Amino acid sequence: MCDSFSDYLIDTINKGSLALMLSIGHRTRLFDILSRMPPSTVEEISKKANLNQRYVKEWLGTMVAGKIIDYISSDSTFNLPREKAQFLTREYNIYISSASMQWIPISTGGR
Repeated sequence: MCDSFSDYLIDTINKGSLALMLSIGHRTRLFDILSRMPPSTVEEISKKANLNQRYVKEWLGTMVAGKIIDYISSDSTFNLPREKAQFLTREYNIYISSASMQWIPISTGGR
């Protein structure tokens, strides 16, 4: 019982962290930018988004670990597949995930 509950708590922390990072992707428009780019490097994505490369790299790492964005190791590029982009970008009317995640920090009093 104890091991399964600790696994449950760890999973909750991991998913909560991913939810916050999804919110950041929405607020910075990184999902929108990635959906319009071919597979791209950290440098290319940072430049297009006009964001600090270090933070974009860390955000991308979280998105890859969370199975949101694909990493192509042969050329060190990142890609947001269309089937996922439809849930994360403003382009589609069904973007629920990234926009909905904004309520998590707001509901806790965070900004």
